[in-house]
Amino acid sequence: MLAAEAVFEAFEKGEIEAKSYEERFKSSWIYQELHRERNVHAYFSKFGLIPGIFLTGLDSVILRGKLPFNLRHTVKDNEATLPKSQSKPIGMMIYKN
Repeated sequence: MLAAEAVFEAFEKGEIEAKSYEERFKSSWIYQELHRERNVHAYFSKFGLIPGIFLTGLDSVILRGKLPFNLRHTVKDNEATLPKSQSKPIGMMIYKN
């Protein structure tokens, strides 16, 4: 919605770029929520399941995402995903009535 509003505003003004999108995004509840949860994926990828659960709970519930730093991912998501040929197919579940 924010992008659509920014594009519509730019279209009305005859501009090529939707410059107001970033301002709209940073002042929205979406940005606040994403900023608060920004380290969750990194906790799991750097520390594993059990420490990741603990650190996510600590950061999200107790500190409420107010750490003064961001954890950085060392590996891109697409580089950590296995190719289809190396993955097991997900079985189909058939429900009988």
